[in-house]
Amino acid sequence: MRARKASSPQALKPSSPKRRGSPLTILLASVVLLSATFTYAQPTTQPGPLQDVGFDQRLGESVPLDAVFVDERG
Repeated sequence: MRARKASSPQALKPSSPKRRGSPLTILLASVVLLSATFTYAQPTTQPGPLQDVGFDQRLGESVPLDAVFVDERG
């Protein structure tokens, strides 16, 4: 590869041209940005039957030996 002379007009140009976004990339980016404005947060309140459901952690306690466990198949 040859070195360019400083006096030549090509010596002042960058070696790689700046890339512009393709129309598809611009379209995709605008769709993503616009769709983000239409997202809504889920309500923080629970439905009626689930309001009384809770989970108490009892770390360090033993499980009774006669406890019966049931999986999703019953």
